[in-house]
Amino acid sequence: MKTFRDYINLIESAQSGRPELRTWGNRATGETHYSINGVEVDRDRYYQAWRADQKAKGNPDIKEQGVAEGEDQVKKVFKDKSGKPVGEIGIDPESSPGNGEWYVHHYATGYSVVGFDSAAEAKRELMYVHKHPDAVEGHPSTKEQGVAEASSDAIARVEQIASKK
Repeated sequence: MKTFRDYINLIESAQSGRPELRTWGNRATGETHYSINGVEVDRDRYYQAWRADQKAKGNPDIKEQGVAEGEDQVKKVFKDKSGKPVGEIGIDPESSPGNGEWYVHHYATGYSVVGFDSAAEAKRELMYVHKHPDAVEGHPSTKEQGVAEASSDAIARVEQIASKK
């Protein structure tokens, strides 16, 4: 149950354009969970967002850090009309040679793919996934089926959506 203060915090974060960063855990099991604007993310993505938020606030303790070897380089976080982050694109230094180095990560569906040749191509993919989450393998609508079945269902859905236009 949310308290009155939780709602005030949500309003303030929406007005400021800053992400709502939350952590919670269970001491008995030692599990820690992280979320950005109510969407659960992994630890690395949470701390990337936290560092960016602290840097934007002008925190002098946050220095410009070099990119660790093998760490994804977030180039742009995209937000919806309300200012809530929906996904990001960036460069994956560990991408296979001959494959594109740009990646896409959509927060709500967990869709994360590398292999795009340009930022524009990665952005188009992110926008498509955001508008059509049912077409993504791993989306709750496809989890009960096998991957092959989910792929063919996703293709059928995309064709159905395209035919409506």
